[in-house]
Amino acid sequence: MQTWARYYKYGPTADISADHWYAHPVTDGGAGDSDLSVNGIIDDPGGPAWITQDVAPIPTLPQWAMMLLAGIMGMLALSKVQRVEKSD
Repeated sequence: MQTWARYYKYGPTADISADHWYAHPVTDGGAGDSDLSVNGIIDDPGGPAWITQDVAPIPTLPQWAMMLLAGIMGMLALSKVQRVEKSD
């Protein structure tokens, strides 16, 4: 693995029981190898990552805007149901 890359894994660790992302060294038969045998194959879910800066959160709408959109969608659905009932 390249020197700039780090190997990340998702799951619990000895010090934190909740699932989380953590970086650790990869060693055949040791840390980062699920089969725990020195056989030239590292078997572990995960992958190398190159993070150059802090990850920014994804922006979302404020709560009031989400409630407004949900209300508009509800009114549109209600008007569609009423139109279908009138045509029957």
